This record gives sequence, structure tokens and C-alpha cells, in this order.
Amino acid sequence: SRQFRRAGGVGEAEKMSLFCRLFGCKRFRVIRTYKWHGAQRVACTHCGRNYVMHSPTRTFLPWDSELADLYEDWTWA
Repeated sequence: SRQFRRAGGVGEAEKMSLFCRLFGCKRFRVIRTYKWHGAQRVACTHCGRNYVMHSPTRTFLPWDSELADLYEDWTWA
């Protein structure tokens, strides 16, 4: 099983794969679904960076500590 890194750390740009540096992250794997929020935490299959997709607002953001607090701490199910 592959370990996924948290996005937003110091030196995160150096950890990205060459493919992601040139073309951006394109392929993702669902890590967790947050039913009550209408969101999914996903990770890039190339570099392992984590993102959150929020379906109701159609947003896609890098996963960071603020989003972790919002989704992880307030998840009841």
C-alpha cells in the first residue's frame, strides 16, 4: 500500500513528481467520502498530494490543516 503525504508542507514542491510539476495532478484516488458535507478527499496517484473535492460548490482545493479540522473533526458518520 502506498503512503500518501499531506499537502501544504514546507518543501512540498520538491516532493512532487516530474509529471505533476509539468502537467499538474491529473489522476486521483478517493481516500475518504464525507457524506454530510458532499465532499471527497482524494490523492494524486503520481505524487500522493491530497486534495478535497466539494461537489455542491464544484471546488477543488489542496488538503491542509484547516480543511482537516473542518472535515475530520466534524464528521459524525
